[in-house]
Formats: sequence, structure tokens, C-alpha cells
Amino acid sequence: VAEGVKPLALISGRTVDNPRLLSEAISAGCSVVYLEKPGAPTVEQLREMKLEASDANVQICMGYNKNVCKYVRKAREFAAQ
Repeated sequence: VAEGVKPLALISGRTVDNPRLLSEAISAGCSVVYLEKPGAPTVEQLREMKLEASDANVQICMGYNKNVCKYVRKAREFAAQ
């Protein structure tokens, strides 16, 4: 990643892995994370993730993105370059 550019993370994995993946994205310096719903196995884990992101000044966007969606494929193609 070029200096001064902050990466964006798109988390589209198993729900149980999302809390760890979010922590890794934050540690990698991401300033924005798109998180597939439901986000985490429990509401308590979602609260912890929200706090972790807030403490790191990371914006979380949550929605449905299914692995076959066009914009997910495009993000993967871009990342592979």
C-alpha cells in the first residue's frame, strides 16, 4: 500500500472468524472495514468489535455481500493486481 493510503478490508468469511478478522484488519491499518452480516456469532461479540473499531477510529460498514456479488469479485480482482 502506498504511503499515506489506508487499506480497506472486506470481511466475507465464516461468521465465527469475523471477530478475529476484524482485529487483524485493524492491526493492518485499515481505516474502513466492510463486514458481512451477521458480523459475529453473538451480540456481545458485536459490541466488543464495535468498541475495538471505535477505539482505533475505524469505520465499520455492515451489509450483505455474498461471495458471488459483482463488487466482491471486483474487489478481489483489484487486490490481485
